[in-house]
Amino acid sequence: MTTNKIQDKTAVYRETDVDIEKGTQRPILESRIGRFSERLRDAIGSESIRGFANQIGVVEGTLRNWLKEGGSYPDAKALANIHLATDVSLDWLILGDDAVNEADNKIDMSLLHAVLSTLDQELKAVNIDMPADKRLKFAAAAYGDAVESSDDPSEQMKLIEYGCKLNAQLLFEKSKESE
Repeated sequence: MTTNKIQDKTAVYRETDVDIEKGTQRPILESRIGRFSERLRDAIGSESIRGFANQIGVVEGTLRNWLKEGGSYPDAKALANIHLATDVSLDWLILGDDAVNEADNKIDMSLLHAVLSTLDQELKAVNIDMPADKRLKFAAAAYGDAVESSDDPSEQMKLIEYGCKLNAQLLFEKSKESE
């Protein structure tokens, strides 16, 4: 381990075995990386080590070394492949920041489809044509409300159905007032 001073603070760095063999210095701030191997294991989930290694384009032994506490760390290309294969944020993977995983921010396409389908049904029932931009804004808001309000898919659908019906009725009443 090498100790360097950065802005009058002592920071401990760790060089990977690969870096030492290549004679390069690529310091990694150990205090920021913390438990990388644990986060990588969480990101891999239940997939086999061999299968995941193949998926990200590395040999199994390399991945196993990354998974060892005190092992080496992946390079940028491998980190990008891990990110793409797992949908975890790079900030979380590399630094363990409390940044939300991208997987947590993934859109549930079936729920979004349900919002759009339900909205279209309700608008059709009252013979209202909603411009595409307003339709998408409403769908995004309804989706967000449903996801934030409940983890239960049936509750989410109830909220979506109620919101779409109410919105269609309000638009219908507004169109009648303007006639």
